[in-house]
Amino acid sequence: TGLLAVDPADSRVLDRDGTPHPRRFALGPFTTARNSGAFTRPRTGGPAFRQNDDAARAALAFLRDLSCRDRLAS
Repeated sequence: TGLLAVDPADSRVLDRDGTPHPRRFALGPFTTARNSGAFTRPRTGGPAFRQNDDAARAALAFLRDLSCRDRLAS
């Protein structure tokens, strides 16, 4: 399709075998998880906002886990 394959749950970029990459995220019209955001208004819970929130939660969880792992190694 010419679109970048991403996990619809959190927008992680998918490897060739369909496994989500732990650190790579992609949002926008050139991904397989496209959402219309042209007329999304604040405080409406629009699809584009939900997609961005899901990606942000996944990125923050990854960073939290990375931080905890670094502390345990010290």
